[in-house]
Amino acid sequence: MDQQQTIELWERCEAARAKARAEAQAAGKAKDDAETLAHEAAKAVWNGWAEQMLAKRKALEEAGEWAAEKDLAGDLEAKNEVTRDWMAEASVDFSNARFLCEAFAHQQKPRVGEGQEESQHADDPLVKSISVEGDSVRFDGFIFPGRADFESAQFSGRADFESAQFSGRADFESAQFSGDAGFGSAQFSGDADFESAQFSGDADFVSAQFSGDAGFGSAQFSGDADFESAQFSGDAW
Repeated sequence: MDQQQTIELWERCEAARAKARAEAQAAGKAKDDAETLAHEAAKAVWNGWAEQMLAKRKALEEAGEWAAEKDLAGDLEAKNEVTRDWMAEASVDFSNARFLCEAFAHQQKPRVGEGQEESQHADDPLVKSISVEGDSVRFDGFIFPGRADFESAQFSGRADFESAQFSGRADFESAQFSGDAGFGSAQFSGDADFESAQFSGDADFVSAQFSGDAGFGSAQFSGDADFESAQFSGDAW
């Protein structure tokens, strides 16, 4: 998916989250229970799409039509059209996105407006501002079937990726985490790139599994960085 399609999927997830939360609150559910039900509703929308994409890949493999190999940079490169089409459809693009948690809105510089693109300088990449209710951006338990591009993304509140599954390359190069970042028990089946990422809060990678290469070159950890029980099967630096 391109960035617009990615954000449209994200917005459908958040709409499902808001609806489920409102229904739970109307039914008298406790706040924590309502938030749990709300997140399950959002996750069901995202993972419903992701599981369809993984099923398509499995069908291509069983039909002998899947053809891909890693290039010199370590990225998976398609060798035929159907594989190339799947990779384009299965990827998500949050590059340069700015996730603005409402609880921390007062800490952010003025923005052009919700959903609008902005840029400080003519040569800067356009930034997509995404308003998020509460104090965290929640991707915990989400499945990413292809490449997940969060390069230069900015997270104003907590970023939750606990138990997320990254089937393809996970690119967090130069991402900025203003709050805590949770990647506990996340599974990275492809390469994971956190080069030059900035973690202003605590960074939790407890029990994370890196099956491919994991790069943290020039990453900055201002808070605690916890990699207890993390597993690295490929090269790590």
